[in-house]
Amino acid sequence: LDDPAGNSFIESIGTSDTRLSKTLYERTREQLQEMGYNVPQANDTHTAATAAPPPPKHGADLPDHLRAANWDFSKSIEDNIDKRREEEESGNIGRDEALFFEVDCHHCGTKGRQDMCAIDIPGFRECLVMAFNCPHCGVRNNEVKAAGAIGDKARRWTLRVTDPEDLNRDVLKSDSAAVRIPEIDFEMQQGTQGSAFTTVEGLIGKIADHLQESNPFTGDSSAQNELSAFTQTIDDLRKLCSDPSCLPFTLVLDDAADHSFIGRRHPERPQEDDPGLTSEAYDRTEAQNDELGLLQMKTEGYEHEQPP
Repeated sequence: LDDPAGNSFIESIGTSDTRLSKTLYERTREQLQEMGYNVPQANDTHTAATAAPPPPKHGADLPDHLRAANWDFSKSIEDNIDKRREEEESGNIGRDEALFFEVDCHHCGTKGRQDMCAIDIPGFRECLVMAFNCPHCGVRNNEVKAAGAIGDKARRWTLRVTDPEDLNRDVLKSDSAAVRIPEIDFEMQQGTQGSAFTTVEGLIGKIADHLQESNPFTGDSSAQNELSAFTQTIDDLRKLCSDPSCLPFTLVLDDAADHSFIGRRHPERPQEDDPGLTSEAYDRTEAQNDELGLLQMKTEGYEHEQPP
């Protein structure tokens, strides 16, 4: 097996398998090009950055607050300037419109477009919807992230799903949240799957799809007992949403950063009227703080430290 991407695998027998060897090597220029990376020519190292002239300009470089798209021509200039200043001071820029900026593509390394928009989830907090698109290699990605700082404590959401209406509850699962369903002995650790804003049914379906598509050990070379147990777990997840006889079951979201959320069945009613949903804040363990990088983070007195 010769895989330029490094995504192939052959199972070893025991800790020391003398008949199996693995060699790491630098990719050739042809391999990089076949994988879609933007590789400059060998003799263009110096000219690649200087040969391309800047695009011609049409008119003066106007700041954003003076562009026509940001002005209301039914009002005076003074009113437009005052409105823009109020938006800047209140931090409301970007909440009524999508912002975009250029970032490096994680696949080919060229510049791609990252769109970002702020939304408010009722009963929770402000979140960021982010979508990336690379015009060179076609890579696309979208993600929902909770805005704001890491919570003072971790939070555990517990939902008792008793009828199909509970499957339609809104769920925001961050990448720092662990998911547990005790009835089928299922647990997914934090960081296994990215953020998602969906419903209970959509979250369980995404987890099942992710396990089926991303796990490489479900082929004909897998041990039969391991393959059967894995496929049974996926089937059990799908049955939770399609088979009424699987009700009730319990869904637990345990987020060390307090960036996850399960919506109430009736958002306009108080929490006491929704006994199937509970939320518990608790102190993070040292291991959780370490995983979030809080033990190495210093927010006071860092300006006085001498560099190593």
